[in-house]
Amino acid sequence: MTNKELIALAFAHVYTDEEKFVEAQAMEHTIANAGLSIRDHLSYGTTWFETHPDEVIEVIPSAFNQMREDFGGEGVDIEPEMRDWKKQAKKDTKLILKAGLPMTMANARLAFEKKGPFVVKK
Repeated sequence: MTNKELIALAFAHVYTDEEKFVEAQAMEHTIANAGLSIRDHLSYGTTWFETHPDEVIEVIPSAFNQMREDFGGEGVDIEPEMRDWKKQAKKDTKLILKAGLPMTMANARLAFEKKGPFVVKK
């Protein structure tokens, strides 16, 4: 499995815990806001996820923690940014739930980018 396939699985995963979903969105936004990608910071090899497919939910937290470690470990203060992204993620989650769509990172990205079912009509 390639990193691209693994990330696609992670973005298709349906979350059942709203708080974990919001947290994953905030992590993904923080990674992207740093000009990075999840693919760049996967700390587990794709083979680990192949043998632990139920752990695909850990792809984003794994990349986030690896990014944090790569840029100075726990001493890097990204909490203010995470709080801001959590606010955005909560708004996007409300949009997703209101639309009756599953809580997936793919839907979260559409909501954030105002695409697909979230296009703002003028």
